[in-house]
Amino acid sequence: MSISVRGYETDSQGHLNQAVYLQYADLENTIRYYSELRAGDKVEVTCAFIWGERKTFRIEQLIRRTDGTSAAELRSVGGLLDLGERQMMADPREYFRALADDPAVIGL
Repeated sequence: MSISVRGYETDSQGHLNQAVYLQYADLENTIRYYSELRAGDKVEVTCAFIWGERKTFRIEQLIRRTDGTSAAELRSVGGLLDLGERQMMADPREYFRALADDPAVIGL
């Protein structure tokens, strides 16, 4: 199947928006649904970065109702593209560490 990237699917730098990749095909994202959420439900969302030694990292999120009931668990793999080199950055941890006011918040 062939798809043309449409202009409205790109971000301000001309890159395909991350969410649109999921519209094209399932990538390395996993969502486990445990219980439904309905309009008006109050939820808490956690987010943890799991850093490896390579070019990619994982993001793990839990969505729970405020009563503690798990609604979903999301796991994703991410990376950073060096726009000048057009390659994945060798160590995304250093890039994020330099940006973060408190690197401990993102596990660094």
